[in-house]
Amino acid sequence: MTIIHLQPEEPTHEEWLRSRGYSLLPCPCGDDDQLHEDVATRRLILKSRELGLWATPSLPVLEGDEEPSPLCDRTLEHTCNDSVLFATHGNGPNQELVCIKYMPASSMGLRYGMILDAPHLRVDPRNHAVPVFEMFPNYDGTMAYTVLPFLQSVELTQLRSTEQILDFVSQLLQGLEFMHEQGVAHGNISLHHIMLLPIEPSSSKYVFIDYSQSSFVRSENRPTTLANATTAGRDCINNIDSFFSLKRDILMLGRVFQEARKLSRSLRFLDGIISSMVHQEPRCRPSAAAAFEQLQHEWDCVLKHRDTW
Repeated sequence: MTIIHLQPEEPTHEEWLRSRGYSLLPCPCGDDDQLHEDVATRRLILKSRELGLWATPSLPVLEGDEEPSPLCDRTLEHTCNDSVLFATHGNGPNQELVCIKYMPASSMGLRYGMILDAPHLRVDPRNHAVPVFEMFPNYDGTMAYTVLPFLQSVELTQLRSTEQILDFVSQLLQGLEFMHEQGVAHGNISLHHIMLLPIEPSSSKYVFIDYSQSSFVRSENRPTTLANATTAGRDCINNIDSFFSLKRDILMLGRVFQEARKLSRSLRFLDGIISSMVHQEPRCRPSAAAAFEQLQHEWDCVLKHRDTW
């Protein structure tokens, strides 16, 4: 007699999420005919079309790269897929729209995200890592669902005043400074990996997303370690790796600021900061803390100049 062991059928996303209190939604970028019948949920879906849908752009080829990295070909279309789910949580007036990322439970991106969203770090106003509402495994523990808040894509053209652009630059510099202080380099900063988290009708917070290319670094690095690379051993090599990871972040964020700078001639006070951040020589780029300090100084000068008008 042959005994056949039947494997339990894998539950669908909808079944598994329902067991956790989430109602899976149809693709929010689909046709209107596919939208949910419930009026409140329909409005949430329509609102979610403002999302950038977690696109991963081609990575730039940076100085020192002899040939394009394989990562340069890694792109995701601006469409819904099995790794990005949309759902509602709660009922009635308390119902909220959430994004749920579905990825391998062993993903390092999950690890970095959870580290930066630890309870004792979450309360720091300089922390601009995307908040994590909840994380739970799939039926066999090989995959994980990470529940994130509703986020809006950042459109630079919506920054209509000098003060709004200054807020954009300030928040991101502080966020990067905080991230580096925690010993994490993002590794893939771009406008597609910066999202807007609505807090109040008149207040929003810019957050970094996607830590798939992140790495642990030493928060304090000095370019002098480069001169000792041949004699200081592995510890020095680790310092060098950390140094370049941090400076690469500065370069990538500087390139984002370059695009914002094009919006107005009144942003000339940003020129010196941006120029130093995108400097060809990594050792000439400032730390995030130094760049933020320079930004404050430049803005103070602008305000003093205005007062003399």
